[in-house]
Amino acid sequence: MTRRGVVSRRGARLATIGRVRSEQRHRAVPVALAPVRALVSTWVGAVVLTMLAYTVTASSPALGDTSWRDSARLGASLWALALGAPLDLPDARISLIPLALTVAIAWLAYRMLRSVGVGTWNDVGVAAGSAFVTTAILGLSMHPGTAWLLCAATAALLVGLAAAAGMRSERPAEGRVWDALRSARSALASILLVLLAAAALLLAAALVLGRSRIATIYGYYMAGAAGVVTLTLVQLLYLPTFLVWALAYANGSGFAVGQGTDFSAFGSHTQPLPAIPVFGALPPTGTRAAWLVIVLLVLSFGLGVRRSRGCEAGRAAVLAVTVTGLLFVGALAAGIVSHGSIGPGRMSETGPRPVAFAAAVALEIGLPFALGALARHGLALVRRARPADGGSGGARQATAPGTGETGEGEADDQTGGEDLSPSREGPVKG
Repeated sequence: MTRRGVVSRRGARLATIGRVRSEQRHRAVPVALAPVRALVSTWVGAVVLTMLAYTVTASSPALGDTSWRDSARLGASLWALALGAPLDLPDARISLIPLALTVAIAWLAYRMLRSVGVGTWNDVGVAAGSAFVTTAILGLSMHPGTAWLLCAATAALLVGLAAAAGMRSERPAEGRVWDALRSARSALASILLVLLAAAALLLAAALVLGRSRIATIYGYYMAGAAGVVTLTLVQLLYLPTFLVWALAYANGSGFAVGQGTDFSAFGSHTQPLPAIPVFGALPPTGTRAAWLVIVLLVLSFGLGVRRSRGCEAGRAAVLAVTVTGLLFVGALAAGIVSHGSIGPGRMSETGPRPVAFAAAVALEIGLPFALGALARHGLALVRRARPADGGSGGARQATAPGTGETGEGEADDQTGGEDLSPSREGPVKG
């Protein structure tokens, strides 16, 4: 190759690198602004929601000397609570996260980052850094202590995960780990969909059965229609939390609503509870529903059988192990974020026990799924082990040389047991 050709190729390579870097710089700005829009819009939404609630319930004697500034501050603190910063009240500390608001932040960040396009891991880092700085600025205005750091770290984690989930890469990551994760993604989505549906049905049934107690608790507040709507909206912020509690109830690991309480499919024990309407749906002491555990086992096994169609034995084994591991990790995270304090004293212990909940999910959902994924291949091996003719496993018949008649055992000795019947290979030649 001539010197001129080498210089030309080097120049083209440098031009390509420069163009890529220029595109990255131009994309960095919208990528950095997307989390800002998501975080600020949810912050404003939380503040507006609490101020609206204050407006429609300002005449209630229960509010006392509360002003609209206090309501705005409460909305900002509620937004920070969704990112993990505890809400400190005069006589209590609330640390139970309103997961609906947390999910809204992550979903909005995902949609906005998806629209601007996230193509590299550098973009993921830019989005996470922008979320950290934005949340730190908003958090310092509300929490001069160290709580703002927790908010910023949580926001960076959420936005980073949202950016990674929405990343569009021309060259997908390769390797056994990434292949296993991609194969498990659709199976895990199916499992989560079934679990959410089951938890929603269980929660709906509990609300219907406890509707009289719920109505009685609503009557204690005497807040009118506007107050009922406001109180309902506040409880809806914890809807994902209640779904996790319902799943903990169904798998038998249970959850607590205050120290000394336990609610699970194997039995419930309750104590006096705060006047929160949704708590009217909790089962009374002595209620048992152990059949729910069996339902989860059957559903998980059936999903494993269904998702293993078309998979080889080795791939099915990898799928089973990967899904079970991801279920344990996800359940542990769900148990942690759905556990916290909702008041002083006994109410400082609320929610499922994270480790017990994750272990129950792995044993009752992950393990049956794994067995179901491998069951099809196990049956196939059993069928292959059976004799083809359904006999007692003895001698096969083969065509005798030159006659067309059959003899017993002779062909097996000569051919090593191969099936050389006329319908397949024709007459055996001597």
